[in-house]
Amino acid sequence: MASDISVRFASYRKPLEARIGRSIEAGELRPGTNPGRLVDLLMGTIALPLLFFQEPPAVDEADMIVDQVLSGFAVSGDT
Repeated sequence: MASDISVRFASYRKPLEARIGRSIEAGELRPGTNPGRLVDLLMGTIALPLLFFQEPPAVDEADMIVDQVLSGFAVSGDT
């Protein structure tokens, strides 16, 4: 089961990290942003409650969560 979860997380990560990399190159996110760390922050919001048998965030909170996380990586003046 652990290997199945690992494969699923890896398959989610690759396209997200690639998209974040393109955003860095386009100047939409700060230079030096670590795409893997940013994905960890986004995915942790979902995974952590599940580990402690709590409800994950509601679907209608997704935009707000992403906006809040990305604001910490925005290019200065874009927040």
